[in-house]
Amino acid sequence: MKAALYEQFQGPIQIRQKAGAVVALNARRTEDVSLAIHEITQGGAQLSVDALGSQET
Repeated sequence: MKAALYEQFQGPIQIRQKAGAVVALNARRTEDVSLAIHEITQGGAQLSVDALGSQET
């Protein structure tokens, strides 16, 4: 399994290669994130995990 990291923050994306991340997407710089993931994975992701760490939530 290959992992992709998707972030929405403005700072640089910190890829954790030891964790297996092979692709990084910045939502603020990617017009259509769903399409980008579909193209990168050649058909779509098999699993998606959404994690949020925020004072607001």
